[in-house]
Amino acid sequence: MNTRIRLKADSIDCDHLKDLINFCITQILHSTGIEFKQDLEKAEDLDQIIAVHNRYVNTIHERCLLHKMVKLLKQAVMNVLNLILNFQALWDEGIHEIR
Repeated sequence: MNTRIRLKADSIDCDHLKDLINFCITQILHSTGIEFKQDLEKAEDLDQIIAVHNRYVNTIHERCLLHKMVKLLKQAVMNVLNLILNFQALWDEGIHEIR
């Protein structure tokens, strides 16, 4: 097996995948929170505050792939992540010794 491929495969594990997901969600929440705060400062009445909050919640749902309109994208991402986990499981079982 190619050494470069082996090194990449050796570096994959569930903790790295969890770290990647946590990083993405943290980035989404941080950037969306900044946008929310800026929009909230511009709100002049309760109706605008409610509208800003609703936009904030909807934006989080979209960016975290929870909104029904991004269902296909979410499914594609989940398929890739599942492939990574399946590959890791096969690797751990010793697939690297099969020629």
